[in-house]
Amino acid sequence: MPLQISKFYSAIIYQILLWTYAALVVFIWYGARFTPDHAVLIRVAASILSDLVWIPFGIYIWFDSILWILGFVIKPDRPIEFVKKWILALTVVLFFFMFNYETAFAFLFIPLSLFIAKTLLCFPGNILQKKFYAIYLPIILILCITISHYRWQMLPVFTSNTGVNTIKIMSYNIYSQAGFDDRMRVIKTIKNESPDVVCFIEFNPMRDPVLIQRELGDIFPYQMTGGHFSRWTQSVAFIMSRYPLAKIRVSNSSKVEDGHINFIFAEMTLDDRKINVVNYHLSTVGHHIENTVRKTFNLKEVGDTAIDYELPVDMEKNEQARFILETIATFKEPTILCGDLNDTPNSRAYHLLQSQFINTFSSKGWGLGSTFGESWIKNKKRLSRIPLLSLLARDVMRIDHIFVSRDITVLHSKVIRNAEGSDHKPVVAVVRLVKE
Repeated sequence: MPLQISKFYSAIIYQILLWTYAALVVFIWYGARFTPDHAVLIRVAASILSDLVWIPFGIYIWFDSILWILGFVIKPDRPIEFVKKWILALTVVLFFFMFNYETAFAFLFIPLSLFIAKTLLCFPGNILQKKFYAIYLPIILILCITISHYRWQMLPVFTSNTGVNTIKIMSYNIYSQAGFDDRMRVIKTIKNESPDVVCFIEFNPMRDPVLIQRELGDIFPYQMTGGHFSRWTQSVAFIMSRYPLAKIRVSNSSKVEDGHINFIFAEMTLDDRKINVVNYHLSTVGHHIENTVRKTFNLKEVGDTAIDYELPVDMEKNEQARFILETIATFKEPTILCGDLNDTPNSRAYHLLQSQFINTFSSKGWGLGSTFGESWIKNKKRLSRIPLLSLLARDVMRIDHIFVSRDITVLHSKVIRNAEGSDHKPVVAVVRLVKE
């Protein structure tokens, strides 16, 4: 009887944890952006967790599949054999996620397919059992939510990158304070990738022009600088192109941040066709919270910082996104938006842009596509003291995005994960103009 009571309470706790986790996933991916304006701290936390919250589910799915496969090799005739199989599967999965969780996500479609097949095969026999509703129903719900959220990012992309009216675009935040060696690594990445257009963010107008012109000027003869800068300005938007560029508008749109928040609205000519190219850099929400957390973990102080300092920045960011849409509303030609949104796909600013444009990586990218986090984690003294953290540090947030108007076909998109020289990874997209 005590054993039965123990099993009963264990099952109840397990169900509560599963349903709580399912609710958390739904909130982070779909609900956080609808919170009131003053809940900026919650939105910041949701952005950080956006591409991390799937991990417990991913571990479960990989573990379940490996355990099932091992069942054909290790027969659980004795309890010790069952324990061996369980420990082996869990060890393999945990090491896999610890050192390469991006790959674990990219190939998640394999264990997901096995899990779905196994569930469908057992469905007729389980549909009337309480265990099915207690355990598998919330897991199936999380599975459906995960597939709905990531969609085509969960499958490899096989598309030709060449053809008539095809353009290769790169969006690259190169970190304005980077030194000479890092700039040369950035230049090497650009040369290796050989795009047609490069949209730089955090281009340093005091130090970069001579080097960039010397190394890339022959490849990209057409250039345009954004922002109204003085000799103290350290960061502006900058576009380099193989095709002719004409300026439509340059704007510095920030009242509560420094001058690095700027935009270029340009017109590019490709084989007698006009294309609009927008290079954007939106405000960062979270720096003030980060500075407060360094000093104290007092939740009240962190919350006050969020209201007093981050809320104005967050509100301005939404205005910046609307400013982009309002400016583009006057354009008739196909439009490409490149830049650093400083926000993940579950954010308000992202959904404002996605309401009218297609995100290239969401449409034709494979994997998580994270562009920021690894360098930030490694360079924080407080975090660097945590054992193994530098070794395990990874990019954890997808905050750099390329969007295209709906009269442009996305062929392929990727994040260059091995790129060095900046705290951001570059995003690349190959697109094709729809025939007139």
